[in-house]
Amino acid sequence: MRIHPETLKRLRKARGWSQQELAEKAKIEKKTIGRLESENGGEARESTARQLASALKLGSPRILAQAPESETVREEVSRLNFDSGGSGPRVHLDSETALAYDLVEEHYGVDMHRLIEEAPTLFTLLAEASLAERRRRVGEAKAALEEFNRTLPEHLAESGWTYQEEEESIEKRDLFRHPGDIEWDDPRWEEYREKGNPFANFLKRLANNIKADNGALDPADVGFDPDMVCRGFLFPERRARLTGGSRRAEWVLSHGYARLGQIPKRLRGEGEDVDRERTGWLEAQISDDEWAECEEMMAASERLGKMLTGETEPDGEPGG
Repeated sequence: MRIHPETLKRLRKARGWSQQELAEKAKIEKKTIGRLESENGGEARESTARQLASALKLGSPRILAQAPESETVREEVSRLNFDSGGSGPRVHLDSETALAYDLVEEHYGVDMHRLIEEAPTLFTLLAEASLAERRRRVGEAKAALEEFNRTLPEHLAESGWTYQEEEESIEKRDLFRHPGDIEWDDPRWEEYREKGNPFANFLKRLANNIKADNGALDPADVGFDPDMVCRGFLFPERRARLTGGSRRAEWVLSHGYARLGQIPKRLRGEGEDVDRERTGWLEAQISDDEWAECEEMMAASERLGKMLTGETEPDGEPGG
C-alpha cells in the first residue's frame, strides 16, 4: 500500500510524537517510520498501514494514502492537533464522535472547533442549571416537610437532617453524587448505575421535556453512564437516509472510512436514485475483504455479548 510521506509526517506531528514514539505505539521499527516518511519510501504492507492507522486512531488506513492537502487529511490533522493553548492535553475524537460533530455542523451550521471552544461555557450552564434545580427541589421538599410537621404532635415530627447530605453535595457542586472509593462489585455501584447520578438525570429530564420533533434526537437513545455524562445517538433519521439502511454504509460513516464532507455534492440530495447511488458510494469506501473482517468482528462481539448475558452457552447452545 502506498503511504504519502508528508501525510504520515503531519499526522504523527499532530499527535506530538517523535518517530520513535510512533514506532513504539504502532509496534513497528523506527527505521520503517523513517523510510515511509522519506521522499521515495512510501510503500508499506497492508498490515503495517493498519498498525499505523490504529496507533494514530484513524478510521481507515486509506487516509495515509491521501495527499496532505486533501480535505480528509486536513480534518484529521486539525482534530489531532486541537489542544488547550498549544501545550495542554490533546483531544482525541473517535470516529463516531467525529460523525456527530459533522451532523451537528450540517444541521445547525456550527463547526467542530467552535463547539469545542464553547464546550466549557455550555457545560457550565447545564451544570449550574442542574444544581439550581436540585436546590429548588430540596427547598420545596423541606417546606412540605415543615408544613406536615405542624400537623403532628411534637414528639412525632420529622427532623430536617435528611436533606443535610444533599445540601452539602450541592454546596460542593458535586454534580454526580459518586458513591465514593468503593470496589467495583460493591452493591452500591449497582444501585448507582440503576438510579443514575443527579446531573445525568437532569439531562435526561431535559431531553424528555424538549420533545424534539425535527429528528435531532430521541431521548430513549440518549445513554447515561457513571463513567461519562451522557452519549446520544444524534440525527438517527438523517443517518438512516444517508446510508439507505445499509449496515455497511453505516459502518463506513461511523468508523471514519468516509466523512460527510467527502460525499460528492451530486449525491447529497434526496430521491430514490440519489439515495441508492449514495449508499453504493459509501459501501465502496471499504473493501470487501475489510468489510468481511468487520462483519466477523461484529458477529464475534454479538456472540460474546450473548454469552455474558447468559443467552447462550460458550458452545453456542441457548442457556437453560
